Amino acid sequence: MWIFLALASAFFSGLYNFFAKISMDSIHPIIVFMFLTWISLFIGFVYMFFLIKTKKLEVKWYDIKYNYLIWAWLFSSIGEILYFYMFKENIGLSIGSALVIWWTMIVAAFLGMFFLKEKLSIYQMFGIIFALFGVFLLSLN
Repeated sequence: MWIFLALASAFFSGLYNFFAKISMDSIHPIIVFMFLTWISLFIGFVYMFFLIKTKKLEVKWYDIKYNYLIWAWLFSSIGEILYFYMFKENIGLSIGSALVIWWTMIVAAFLGMFFLKEKLSIYQMFGIIFALFGVFLLSLN
């Protein structure tokens, strides 16, 4: 099931990147960020209330580690704003989104290894090395 979720997430993220890039031609990056934030907030609340109403979600507010959510929100917001500014610089969708996605994977892998003590197989390590090489190749003119 996780592979389906990963592929579906990648598909919808690709659509997101496509439409975000198109919007950069005429809209300031901060406006795009705020618009997408409000739409995401609305959809998230509607879905959360549906899950609560149908008893598929029980929210225990006292169990949530809010400090991690605040850090996730902060870094996500900074990343999104910089992402939109990157597209304002006329970088191509195929190059810009690939660089961001690959660097995201590399940063997440290293954070997982060093702070969460996750183990990587030799194949996964080679994957990271190849991704780094790919990022290098994409960054060349």
